[in-house]
Amino acid sequence: MIKTSILVPFLFVSFLGLAQRAATYTQEFASPIEKLLLNPQTGIVYVKEDTKLSAYSPDEKKLLWEIGEREIGAKSNLKKLAEFDLTDVNKDMDLLELVEESNYIYANINGRELVIHGLTGEVVFNSEKVLPNALIIKQIFLPLEDSFGFIVVENRKFYLKYFDLSQGKISWEAPLGNEASLKSAFSKSQATRMDHMESYQDNLYALINNNLLSLDKKSGKINWFLPEINQFYVCQNGKNLVIVKNRGGMVSTRKSFNLVETSRGKSIWKSDVETVNLLKLEDWGDKILVAHSQGFNMYSYADGAKYWKKDVKGSNFKQVISIGDDFLYISDKDMILVDKLGVNKWKKDIEISDNSEDEIHHLGMTKSGKIMYITATYGNMVDYQTGTKIWKRNIKFDPQLPLLYRYDEQKDIFLIYNDENLYKFDPNLNDKPEPFAKVKAKSDKTMSGLEVFDWGVSLTSQSEVIGISREGNVLFQNKYEQPGETGRQALKVAGIVGAAYLGTRSTVQSVVANSSLTMTYRDDQGNVHISRDYLLSDDQRRSLNRRSTANAVGADLTSALSQNVAKRYNALKQNSNFAYIFAKDTTKNSKNKVLVKVRKMDGKEVDKLIVNDLKPLYEVDPVTETLFYGNQNKLMVFLP
Repeated sequence: MIKTSILVPFLFVSFLGLAQRAATYTQEFASPIEKLLLNPQTGIVYVKEDTKLSAYSPDEKKLLWEIGEREIGAKSNLKKLAEFDLTDVNKDMDLLELVEESNYIYANINGRELVIHGLTGEVVFNSEKVLPNALIIKQIFLPLEDSFGFIVVENRKFYLKYFDLSQGKISWEAPLGNEASLKSAFSKSQATRMDHMESYQDNLYALINNNLLSLDKKSGKINWFLPEINQFYVCQNGKNLVIVKNRGGMVSTRKSFNLVETSRGKSIWKSDVETVNLLKLEDWGDKILVAHSQGFNMYSYADGAKYWKKDVKGSNFKQVISIGDDFLYISDKDMILVDKLGVNKWKKDIEISDNSEDEIHHLGMTKSGKIMYITATYGNMVDYQTGTKIWKRNIKFDPQLPLLYRYDEQKDIFLIYNDENLYKFDPNLNDKPEPFAKVKAKSDKTMSGLEVFDWGVSLTSQSEVIGISREGNVLFQNKYEQPGETGRQALKVAGIVGAAYLGTRSTVQSVVANSSLTMTYRDDQGNVHISRDYLLSDDQRRSLNRRSTANAVGADLTSALSQNVAKRYNALKQNSNFAYIFAKDTTKNSKNKVLVKVRKMDGKEVDKLIVNDLKPLYEVDPVTETLFYGNQNKLMVFLP
């Protein structure tokens, strides 16, 4: 298995001469296509027109379903929104998206909010019918309950409305406040607010506008609420919550945390623990490990007393990871390993940088028991058992230029690119590795993609694709021209290349942002679990699995589809051989813009499609590599 990390946005454009071809299939619609949405787990493409939404199956080469103006409404529906002053409200009025952990689609079309079963086309929620006098500000899906929590404004007041999808109705509502007091909370300037809901046993916990509410799941009765809460986590005993508060503005790094009782919402500890930049929370059942930039210790559930006699040494903590029962962390400029009692396991700390502000890109264990660290300026490996550096001298990077790396788990080596140099970080080497290849790049500042093949490495930038053998020889270097228009088309291509073909995400890991803080859980054997799976009981897991299977099969669909979904889902993680890119057509006298399919293993362009729209609508299936292009009222399907 190969793990990939890319630390800058991925985008490149290219073109070599290649014949244009016609669409394999074309599906015509009554009016121009406005939006396309691909479900990568099923391969179904959802097509939005002015007053119609349809689902197209490329496998069956036909429309599976369509819903029209009766459900979607017309543009005239937008007039009813005039009574709501939406000048500052952060509300997307033209939305079509997949609902995570479900087969539902959520849409905001012509002033109506819709929840649609993506396989059958059944409209399971229509705001015009269910909430005709309300404006939905935000929707939160609860997969375990198969329900939505809607934050709405109605009659100049805000409510939380609980919609049960199985019953098709609003089961209850809970008042949140009046319009004057809450409107600013949903303004565009407050887009970083973390509204969410968690279901646990008989209660729902809802964090809305920095207010934490405990509600009875059946009636919606508010058991208690706490103001000024920024985040919360359910402890595995079900009796406590970890709460996190901001001690400054919305983006302030000053925090405090405490434990509260789920029964009454009362704080357990006498006073909050104040800190800056929470990095890690780990629930051990009767105590909680907390790592933040000013300390690192275990705290007792009962009274908040520190479990370790003193904080793990260090300051300006940047990153903490769990390795078995041990904790590896970076404090200021040093890397330190401690056991579950907070005792240092190495004779001395490992200095990884001479700059305390150095950004941490990677910190983790290799298959051979070495710890690899990559910062913005340095890289090296450390023996996990002894705490000694594998190489006496660090590899030096240029922090002003892109740094790309890939870990080849099978060969147990890192391949790293920076400042026109390619390195192999091999834990079996005794001396610091020198670059095995020097690359003369056209645009080193936009270098953004690194792929590993049996023959070597493929590099991509905004204007070229380069192939380097494992011996360091340049096998190919294709330089390309960008189209002359602005970057609107390029943005769409970047999304396709980054998500569909690389299957990777940026792993910049300096101080963990507040929005990305999560809590992990340890069982009695010391094994780490992700939160949702571990908090669910066995009965709840079985119930959720049954519901998931039922949703996947749909009304008249067979189990073969759900099997296909599983196969497609697995394939999503592995397709990094091709990319569709945007380019100038270099054919003589041509002014066309084209989409070109590039094979990254050899730099060959194997397909070309003319795209003349100023803002082209297209999607690429990451499993089959089929391209769907919306051209006026036609959906053009190009099979690979």
